[in-house]
This record gives sequence, C-alpha cells and structure tokens, in this order.
Amino acid sequence: TKYRLKDLVFNLVESGKRPVEIEEDVISIGGEHIQNEKFYLENPKYVSFATFEKSKGKIQKDDILVVKDGATIGKCMYVNDMPFDKMLLNEHVYRIQSNKKCNNKFLFYFILSNGDFWFRMNNMTTAQETIKLDTIYTMEINLPNLNEQDKIANYLDKKTSAIDSIIVDISIEIDTLKTYRRAL
Repeated sequence: TKYRLKDLVFNLVESGKRPVEIEEDVISIGGEHIQNEKFYLENPKYVSFATFEKSKGKIQKDDILVVKDGATIGKCMYVNDMPFDKMLLNEHVYRIQSNKKCNNKFLFYFILSNGDFWFRMNNMTTAQETIKLDTIYTMEINLPNLNEQDKIANYLDKKTSAIDSIIVDISIEIDTLKTYRRAL
C-alpha cells in the first residue's frame, strides 16, 4: 500500500534554536554531529538542563534523525544507542518517530536510500537549501505489512553490519600496507 510519510509519522519534531550557553550539562546535537549514520561527537556543543527540560527535541532510542539544512543536509541516522542519557537536538535536525503502521528501522532505511534525492528534488531554493516539513510529509512510500517490514529491516541490518565489518578489515589492511611501504 502506498502512503505519504504524513500518514505514517507519529511524531516529527523540529527543535528550537540552540541558545548560546556555556553550561556543559546536556549534549546538543546538530547536523555536524551526524556522520556516516552515527553520532560524531568530536566537537560537542552543550545546553543547560533547564533548556533540555523545556525543549521538544529530546532524542530517544529508535528515533530517526534527519539533517534539515547546512553542509550535511539530508544526512540521517537511526538511534540504536544513546551515548549519553540526555541528548537534545538543535534547530538543524528533525526527529522522526513512526506510528504503529510502520517499523522505525524500516522507515530509516527507506529515508536513507531515497531521502537525499527526494529532498534535493523538492527543495530548489536560491539561498541555503532546507528540507521543509511539507517535503517530508509528502514523501511517498510503498509499505508492506509490519511482518515484512521487520524482515526487511533485519535483513538490511545484517547485510550492512557485514559490509561495515569488511570495511574495517580493509581499512586495517590499508594501514598495515602503508606502514610496510614507509618501512621499505
């Protein structure tokens, strides 16, 4: 059955602007902190507990995060693990949770495989590109039943994990060969 994401999304949060704060209470995630479908926390930003408590952009396990503007527009990730108990989005990242019709992991893989192209085709602007809520809401998806979604998401988890393992092995081999080359 074909659905628009608007019909599948239980919660799509657009967080407010990150205040300039010096308190290092709660980590604040922006587009620069999402790379290779994972959290990249080399240069962390922080907000206060008070800001965290007032915000709608609290990150939870199983969320889908999509960078809505800036240099990393369209990057997305599925929150498998929370490196910190409390994490907050800034204004450059959407947080998506699907409803009971859709497996969040399945939806993540769909956005990952189709999102960048879709977002760019539907956001032609003269200034800095931005993924608007309407663009996400009108994105269409052919949705199998929940059992099939689970099977597809599990299959993709296994395959991407195997590929990631191969990439690590090859990276180690390359480093070893570079070291050997320098030694020669």
